[in-house]
Amino acid sequence: MINKILDTIGWLGTALVCASVAVWFFQPDSRELSRGLAIGGLACTLTYILGQWRRIAQVFAGRQAKLGSITTVSIIVVIGILVAINYIASRQSRRWDFTAAKQFSLSEQTRRVLENLDAPVTAKVFTREEEFDRYRLRLDQYSHLTTQLSSEYIDLDREPAAAREYQIQAYGTIVFEYEGRIERVTSDLEQDLTNALIKVIEGQEKKVYFVGGHGEKDTGSADRDGYNSIAGALTGDNFTFEQIQGGHSNLTFTVRDGSGRQWVLRRPPLGHILATAHDMVREHRVISALADSGVPVPAVVGLCEDTTVNGAPFYVMEFVDGIVVRDVATAATLPIRIRERMGRSLVEVLGRLHSVDVDTVGLGDLGRRDGYIERQLRRWRAQFEQSTTREVPRVLEVHETLVARIPPQQGVGIVHGDYRIDNTIMTSDGEIAAVLDWELCTLGDVLSDVAAIVAYADERASGGQPLPMSLEGFPSAEEVRSLYAAESERDLSRLDFYLAFNYWRLACIVEGVYSRYASGAMGDDADPATVSAFGDRVLVVADLAAEAVARLGDSR
Repeated sequence: MINKILDTIGWLGTALVCASVAVWFFQPDSRELSRGLAIGGLACTLTYILGQWRRIAQVFAGRQAKLGSITTVSIIVVIGILVAINYIASRQSRRWDFTAAKQFSLSEQTRRVLENLDAPVTAKVFTREEEFDRYRLRLDQYSHLTTQLSSEYIDLDREPAAAREYQIQAYGTIVFEYEGRIERVTSDLEQDLTNALIKVIEGQEKKVYFVGGHGEKDTGSADRDGYNSIAGALTGDNFTFEQIQGGHSNLTFTVRDGSGRQWVLRRPPLGHILATAHDMVREHRVISALADSGVPVPAVVGLCEDTTVNGAPFYVMEFVDGIVVRDVATAATLPIRIRERMGRSLVEVLGRLHSVDVDTVGLGDLGRRDGYIERQLRRWRAQFEQSTTREVPRVLEVHETLVARIPPQQGVGIVHGDYRIDNTIMTSDGEIAAVLDWELCTLGDVLSDVAAIVAYADERASGGQPLPMSLEGFPSAEEVRSLYAAESERDLSRLDFYLAFNYWRLACIVEGVYSRYASGAMGDDADPATVSAFGDRVLVVADLAAEAVARLGDSR
């Protein structure tokens, strides 16, 4: 009878250990349960061994049993080693990211925030149960870097009382709790999560300081609109920062003091970035060099390269008030005559930019002077091949055609690289007050900028999305050509090649977006229709590129 009880205890121990392993791997949020099951299983196993030690000894006493025992011991040793390795690995929060851009790794700024946590932080996620995994994937990245961060997942539909307690207004709200303070955020993007963490930890708005030595105005100057006014304002604790929405690359913030003065702060995005991307020093240099060139740019106040200030180099420029024509709704509110003037100003300013003597303004070494289109085709072909997850022969065919038909470059000028109406600030009279977003600026073939205006105003390339420049008053493709011809002596007979290049480059960009959605990198809740639309758009834009290059005929 006692033997049967002990046998039952032994089998129970085995079952508990197996259950512990299953819970550990398949229910990561129930680690305490897993440990409890493991302890119970080991206790049962030990009880069985102590109660049946004579039977166990007899089994291992025979000749055959000795050989079997060696095998059994070997198996036990191997299992023990594997268990030990798994245990050690589970205690080490390490991950490896082999992607070129480290897109699945956290930024150094985020790492510093997490590593410096000296008290527990709780992240409470309020959303639907079916969306828990999406947020868990992100927050697990954070918890792997610190033991101070724990997460809770609350189904708003099942626990409305918790929602009322934390004043939750929307699904997908994350509440950080730290030493009695809370901070809410409705985004799972790294930059938003980390900013929320910084706010709840510090309990105050972060101050931003910048250093001298980069051509900013003298702090002792009598110019009340210069650097000295900002330096004086920094003595107060009344700065607020608000991110300017609309961009998808560098982060731009409006900075306000208590007196109502405003500036603009620009810095790289959070997360890992390529070595040559998002170069704030380069962008600051371009804008500073163009200050007296006749090209309207914001006045630069200062550059800070000290990454201990806010985690990355950044620069501050004067705030330029005006209209940003970002969508059809904004454009529709403008009189037709103002739209006409905006269109003319857009092309006129581009002509001025392209006429700037690069050596005179000190930008002669900004980039290689020749071979611009060839380099661009090579770069975007490589990026396309790295990002695509499917066969898109049309894109490759157009690329080969473009490579074979590159026209001779007509001199060298400053190429903006992303010139379009929503990258400008307009006055109420329709004049450009400032050209923005100089991130892609370099030296090269300036006709690519002219064609970009046409390509980015083509609704056929937008995936059906209405575009501001499609409204009456804004210039057509032929009018853009005519207006630029009046500003420049360059030969525009092969402008269709540059239009084809811009369409093709856009196809490469959209394919990257499609691939990220299709692979689930943008979340599992992406609308299938939206994903499919991105895929179809690539083909449409590639066809537009093929049509444009075909209009060149057989000329070379």
